[in-house]
Parts: sequence; structure tokens; C-alpha cells
Amino acid sequence: MKTHRCKELLKHNKDYKLGDDACIKYGYQYENSYNKKNKNYKGWWLNFLEIDWDWDVKFMKPIMAINYCPFCGVKLNVE
Repeated sequence: MKTHRCKELLKHNKDYKLGDDACIKYGYQYENSYNKKNKNYKGWWLNFLEIDWDWDVKFMKPIMAINYCPFCGVKLNVE
């Protein structure tokens, strides 16, 4: 799996104590409301850390498809 890591994203994850950690991944996201409308979308996805306190697990939840990094502004290439 491809990921985008820039200095601004790493700084956000290190310094932002009140919010969730973020990551940017490239690939398919099957269980997503966007894909239910538009079929499977392969591209860049902004993900945030989700915590399920009932099961005591952490996982990255896809939030939205993106074309530009929201942290550094770089255009992300789609293959």
C-alpha cells in the first residue's frame, strides 16, 4: 500500500494532542458511503484514527477521497 508522508503531516501527528492522528493512503476503500454511490474508487484517501472503546481497538477510518494533501498542498498522482 502506498502512503503519502510529508513533514506537515508528521508534525500534525506529533504536535496535535487534542485531535486524531491522520494518514493518507492510496488504494481501494470498499466499506465507504462514497463507494456505494460511485462504485469502487481507487485513489488517495484521508484517514483518521478511530478508537472503539467497547472492544478496545484502534483502526484507521477513511474519511474522504482527496486529490491534494490537506497538510502540504501537493497534488497526489493517481495511477
